[in-house]
Amino acid sequence: MNPSRDSAVARESTVRTRSACVAAAHCAALLAVALGPLPSTAQDGAEDRLDRDYSTELPRIAPVSPAQALQRFTLAPGFSIELAASEPLVVDPVSMAFDADGALYVVEMRGYSERRDAAAGRIRRLTDSDGDGVFEESVVFADGLCWPTAVACFDGGVFVGAAPDILFLADTDGDGRADRREIVFTGFGTGNVQGLLNSFRWGLDGRLHGVTSSSGGSVLATADPRAAPLVLRGRDFSFDPSTRSISAESGGGQHGACFDDEGRRFVCSNSDHAQQIVFSDADVARNPFLRTPSARLSIAADGPQADVFRTSPVEPWRLVRTRLRVKGLIPGPVERGGLASGYFTSATGITVYRGDAWPAAYSGQMFVGDVGGNLLHRKLLEPDGVVFTARRADAGGEFLTSTDPWFRPVQCANGPDGNLYVADMYREVIEHPDSLAPLIKEHLDLTSGDDRGRIYRIVHADGVRRGVPRLAEAASDRLVALLAHPNAWHRETAARLLCERADPATLPNLAQMVAAAPDRRGKLHALHVLAVLDGLTPELLIAALADEDAGVRAHAVRLAAPLAGSSTDLREGLLAMTADPDLRTRYELAFALGELIDPARLQALAALVRGDPGNRWIRLAVASSLAVGADVVLALLAEEADDGALAPMLAELTRLSIAGGLGPSSPGNLAELLAKARARAVDPHQPASLRADSIGVLSLGDAREALASVGPLIDPREPPAVQLASITTLARLGGREAGEHLVGCLASVGPKVRLECVSAVLSREDWVHILLDALCAGAVRPEWLDANHSRFLRSHETDAVRERADELLARPPSAERSSVVELLEPALALTGDRARGKEVFVAKCATCHRHGGEGVDVGPLLSAALHRGPLAILVDVIDPNREVDPRYQDYLVRLTDGQSLTGIIVAESAATVTLVRSGGARETVLRRDIDHIRSSGLSLMPEGLEAGLDTGAIADLLAFLTQQQ
Repeated sequence: MNPSRDSAVARESTVRTRSACVAAAHCAALLAVALGPLPSTAQDGAEDRLDRDYSTELPRIAPVSPAQALQRFTLAPGFSIELAASEPLVVDPVSMAFDADGALYVVEMRGYSERRDAAAGRIRRLTDSDGDGVFEESVVFADGLCWPTAVACFDGGVFVGAAPDILFLADTDGDGRADRREIVFTGFGTGNVQGLLNSFRWGLDGRLHGVTSSSGGSVLATADPRAAPLVLRGRDFSFDPSTRSISAESGGGQHGACFDDEGRRFVCSNSDHAQQIVFSDADVARNPFLRTPSARLSIAADGPQADVFRTSPVEPWRLVRTRLRVKGLIPGPVERGGLASGYFTSATGITVYRGDAWPAAYSGQMFVGDVGGNLLHRKLLEPDGVVFTARRADAGGEFLTSTDPWFRPVQCANGPDGNLYVADMYREVIEHPDSLAPLIKEHLDLTSGDDRGRIYRIVHADGVRRGVPRLAEAASDRLVALLAHPNAWHRETAARLLCERADPATLPNLAQMVAAAPDRRGKLHALHVLAVLDGLTPELLIAALADEDAGVRAHAVRLAAPLAGSSTDLREGLLAMTADPDLRTRYELAFALGELIDPARLQALAALVRGDPGNRWIRLAVASSLAVGADVVLALLAEEADDGALAPMLAELTRLSIAGGLGPSSPGNLAELLAKARARAVDPHQPASLRADSIGVLSLGDAREALASVGPLIDPREPPAVQLASITTLARLGGREAGEHLVGCLASVGPKVRLECVSAVLSREDWVHILLDALCAGAVRPEWLDANHSRFLRSHETDAVRERADELLARPPSAERSSVVELLEPALALTGDRARGKEVFVAKCATCHRHGGEGVDVGPLLSAALHRGPLAILVDVIDPNREVDPRYQDYLVRLTDGQSLTGIIVAESAATVTLVRSGGARETVLRRDIDHIRSSGLSLMPEGLEAGLDTGAIADLLAFLTQQQ
């Protein structure tokens, strides 16, 4: 046990507002003195070489004491920050969880970033004995852990995430250390120190939810080693802490996750700081024919990589590394041409504030750390139907910043006192070691700070302090009452303890809480605790379905579905809710109806579509519930097929009906539906979007009839949406005549349509030979194929295709990419023309990037271009494979029917994989239809884009990308 800290230092806090310019300037000046002048990023290129000693440009940054660190913060008005714990009581904190008596369990990732094998990770238990808000005592609860990243309290112990394992640790002899160490699950990936499992969070469902992250996993429960592993690529997980059953969950974030008061889940990734999980993997998995979009939706109004306003200087090593990358001396992506700041690059620890110590207006606001920017960002969550829009709360600034580059806010937690706690890893360097070139890395100490760490508490001037809670031994009736407490920690802890105890004597009190809780939060927790304890009754749920609060009704719908089969009244209550005034309740109802076997559910699903025909989430939820019965709902809606708003749903229902076994003589009025769709498709007076949807319906009919209808629509006189939909329909139907028609269209269509036309032809091997024949005959010109198309043909799985492609298509430039960069560097000295550069962008880049109102978002965002150096952009264009972000690798997906698709994998669910290819076209395929998936290991952006461009054109392109309009 460590000695008590100096109370004067520990209690010291500061309130710094953005108006405190003098104090901020003073701190910045002190820091500048400490660091000395930062190196320039515009030095003479002759000075840079691989054998140079960069030590003079890479000064070490000194840490500051906890007391000094407090003086470096700037906060939003009315707030102050206090030190709750610091070294030596805690070091390298990356995750934390409060137990039922207010003790804080902290994950110490001391082995970051290269010392996994040292098993230096620990779990600390911090205690505030006198209730003053400062942790005086610290015990090493467990050690010998490899890269631990997550912790959650349960049943007197803790679950700990330490890839590849999730462990349960407990102290059974009362000495303060864990003597019970059990591996509960194993198989999580360990390949990336910044992509490990993390962020254990309790759901309303009584399960512990976690983030898998980019390292993925093939996970086994150690209690059942013979069971098939749970594959978690692109998905998160949850497990029952009592039964130890584990399930895949929708997700896919990197580091950080949270729930709001109504159980909606949010995650973040380094470059996408606010994402909402819109639906559950289990909901869509029950329909094997459903093509689902990504459940993870970026919701920030200011974009995934929104601007941030740091007050700390950029570390010298980042500046030097960027300069060397720009010059092609070392590999790696260029970070804003020397300004490696100003936008989200390391978002982490997303947290919704759910306490009661701050003014009520802050409840439900979102906080996201940026460890590279040394700040905490704040978002306002605005409901927008089923989803939220997250808007910046602090105009021109951040909720919390520090001028200390060592401040690393990794995670936040809602505390027992109603305040927000921040885990500060406090490290000199936060960076993946593989991203540091040896000539830089030799001057850094990646372990610097492994003996330091801080935990802060953010408080408001109007907040009221309260003592340390003691809930572990609280009577069950008191715990039931706490389910309605205004502070989320009290509610979640009470719910967890009630589930652990599983005392049937609490059921009447829980039922009373559902009926009479003062607000929805108490009712929601009581409902879910009753569900865990098998205490829900039809009568209770029927009453909840009629609750005045929409959130209660929505959760009651979800909880009622499994019980509706045994209760006629409950089933009828669900079926009667199709006109509920709340959209989210109707959304939950659409999913819940998939659990019913009552034929009346199909009329209810049709009613939900009629009520919200234009809402894509309602359409998805309805479709998820139609693994059986899609043809019946199709028949119910087909009578209204003249309603254009229904066209997207009718197309999906028709596809599901056929996939589920609908034949020509089956009910559903398919022939009539196809006839109406055909009429709308060719009617030039109909909106282009309606015509495109109708063309999609035709892909479910006869191939020859579809070709006769939509083949002529691939015509420059038709709207692009109509042409593209026609190409997609023909690609899905196949057939030699359709392939010949598509190849024949290449000579007459515009560039964007031609791109999709070629992609469609390449999707079927028999069509590939038609294309190669046309190339040989001169009917198709090689330049009509973009670099990705040519690369696909040259690397085709069939030898004959590869050989013919090599003969017919010019080889890409073979020069070393760095040499090409050198050759084109004179463009940097020219003054480019922005208007001409826009033309170059449209011709060369717009199929994958969007900028200046042109193009599509497929590849990485170019929002940073205004801040990048021209040489940095030149390197990106010329050498796209220097370091490939796994998110933008090109994949080949081969289907069982012989069709081949290429593109970036942007979403995965239990049943589907979604790709996006050059031009922005998306294709979602069922896993059951996939023969195999193969990654090229290369960027979707091909080499050789500079072909046909001289230095003047390059200068024009750079002007378009870097100059303000």
